Amino acid sequence: MSTSPDLPPVNTAPSSLNGARQLALHLGWLVLFGGFAWALPAPWSLVPWLVYGVGLVTLFAPLHESSHNSVFAHDWANRALASVLGLILFLPALEFRYFHFAHHRFTQIPEFRRVETGCTHDVDCGETDHQHVMRGIDIVFCSIQQARVIVDEVGIPHGAEKL
Repeated sequence: MSTSPDLPPVNTAPSSLNGARQLALHLGWLVLFGGFAWALPAPWSLVPWLVYGVGLVTLFAPLHESSHNSVFAHDWANRALASVLGLILFLPALEFRYFHFAHHRFTQIPEFRRVETGCTHDVDCGETDHQHVMRGIDIVFCSIQQARVIVDEVGIPHGAEKL
């Protein structure tokens, strides 16, 4: 595979201006469709609520990128964005960062696959909805704890601890 000399070099350095523009577009999406969802009567508000929900769920993408310090040129801005998005998504930014760096460090190492799959829990089909939700929460926290233990044992990439 060869590369063409006509192609411009790829700029991989984060740009605060580009990050702010993309974040503003994403937040504008949420404000616009959230406004439509609230303003329209019940049957017509379904579509804006669905589009708003897509925008809300995809806030995970900037959380992910800010955990890599790749949204803004300044680490403090990436940490602040991750913290705010973590609050919105109920996913603590520091815990996600630990889990995510463990994921990147150990993805192809079979003995550390427990970070990918979480704890092993048997599913009881007779559980109530509340028990099912609590088991799901337990699995998430167990996975995060396992990631922290592995990261503490092996270490995390330089700079990851700044968050």
